[in-house]
Amino acid sequence: MTRYIEALLKAALALPSANGLRRWTYHYLFELIAVTGMRLSEAIGFERADVDLEEGVLTVRESRFGKSRLVPLHPTTRAALRRYADRRAAHLGSRCGCALLRG
Repeated sequence: MTRYIEALLKAALALPSANGLRRWTYHYLFELIAVTGMRLSEAIGFERADVDLEEGVLTVRESRFGKSRLVPLHPTTRAALRRYADRRAAHLGSRCGCALLRG
């Protein structure tokens, strides 16, 4: 990653957080955008059902011009998303909503 992306990810982890999840959400969101090339609206719009961590594929539904597409995920990206999903579940439990990787 470039030094600018690394600086952005570091800054995300420095965000104040009332429940300890905000900084991680932004960190993984920016990381996902950087490694996949997804648009911001695509990355914040996907749901847990759109992610297949076993197969390593993310489904972007009704993206630009109403089309859907599959985005392959590198094994390191899949591992990072698993860590985020675990962290999110630990913080929110059954209250997981519709944000990144809702559980």
